[in-house]
Amino acid sequence: MTDRYGPILLVEDSIDDFEATVRAFKKTDLVNPLVHATSGERALEYLCSGIRPSLILLDLNMPGMGGQKCLEKIKKDAAFREIPVVILTTSSYEPDIKACYALGANAYILKSADFNVLATAIKRLKEYWLDTVVLPVIFDEEGAKANMAFSISSRDDQSTPSRNAVHLSPEDVKQKIIGHGPYKPLDEKSKLTPPEIETLMWIARGKSRWETGVILGVSEDTVKARLEKCRQKLDASNTTHAIAIALLHGLLNY
Repeated sequence: MTDRYGPILLVEDSIDDFEATVRAFKKTDLVNPLVHATSGERALEYLCSGIRPSLILLDLNMPGMGGQKCLEKIKKDAAFREIPVVILTTSSYEPDIKACYALGANAYILKSADFNVLATAIKRLKEYWLDTVVLPVIFDEEGAKANMAFSISSRDDQSTPSRNAVHLSPEDVKQKIIGHGPYKPLDEKSKLTPPEIETLMWIARGKSRWETGVILGVSEDTVKARLEKCRQKLDASNTTHAIAIALLHGLLNY
């Protein structure tokens, strides 16, 4: 059995490039969960948390641990080396290309500032890696179809947050996917009402409680009360946790 819907780990420090890549994937009707690591260090923390992505997209030029060093560590680790790694970078420097292939990169793709060019490259990447080749099974197909984007960063590293990503630590992601995965159905008491789902959806899209209230025609206090209900029903520690659980169970049109 193949798994075409497992998580994709996107290692990219630029929020703009991350969001452009997400838009490009959406244009190709990607259904895989996207996990965004903001550095090589965060990517390795995510891998060590116990969740194995079907595919890793790795930028080269990042502060701290660069893409080449991250690639080297992945390919030297017996637990991770078989995961396909595609370099997705702006660098056309020949030594970079040769070094990455020497370290075990499975492909090398140049990013473009032109969205249409980027979208075409992402489309071809999806057609090959997600529609053609056989990838390892991660978790069941139906549960993996939740449309979500997690951003992996430290608790104190939120200086350039993505407007449309759910920001979690590596351990958070492990708990959200393993602890509240598709194989653990929500019980009757966890079911959200349509107004609660709608409220949580707008918060997940990056709107503030005040903005959500304006959109829905209710007070900010009502929004706050609905979010608290969502947290209670989903047994979530905070709103981000509630969003993660709701996404994993396909409750939100994210």
